[in-house]
Amino acid sequence: MNHFGSVVLIFLLILIGHSDAYAYLDPGIGSYVLQLLLAFFLGAVVMFRRHMKIVSSLLKRIVNFKRKEN
Repeated sequence: MNHFGSVVLIFLLILIGHSDAYAYLDPGIGSYVLQLLLAFFLGAVVMFRRHMKIVSSLLKRIVNFKRKEN
């Protein structure tokens, strides 16, 4: 069995043998989850923009190089 199969098997065993958990979720958990989602979204936007700048500068260099050849 490969690694992924082992993880799935363990996950299924945990789901089958679960018991009730009497956990307390305080009111601040909503703002914490919102902060996590916002940080993930903004981080993804920053990384996307950074990579787009790299790709666009590379494409500009390629286009300028072809223009100089002609």
